[in-house]
Amino acid sequence: MPEPTPTVSNILSVNGTALPKIREYHFTLEDIDGDNSTRTEAGVMHREVIRENVYHASVVHICTETEMETICGALKADAIVEVEALCPGKGNPTAIFNAYVSKLEAQLVLYENQAGNTESWWQISYQLIEV
Repeated sequence: MPEPTPTVSNILSVNGTALPKIREYHFTLEDIDGDNSTRTEAGVMHREVIRENVYHASVVHICTETEMETICGALKADAIVEVEALCPGKGNPTAIFNAYVSKLEAQLVLYENQAGNTESWWQISYQLIEV
């Protein structure tokens, strides 16, 4: 049976909540270098790798105010959250990891007019970084 095509509900969930209307999704594996990592005058790099293959997801949503409340409710500030994310290149279609939320930003894209004919739309962006 073929693997399901990724949808909004299986690209990213936080603490069991599927996050809606993902516009951009960037997933990387990063190494964390220690303080002793340096480059010599000759350009030779000396690395002290503390951790390898740390999950890092950058996400952008375009959503209504109600959907923004769902997203921000799942992304609790100063808390570690459980993330299930589409993870290319790791042999599994998804990865489950604990992460903290970094650089949460909200930008108003379209404001509801006085007549109420349009709905307010927001662009929400943030990063999820494995702990």
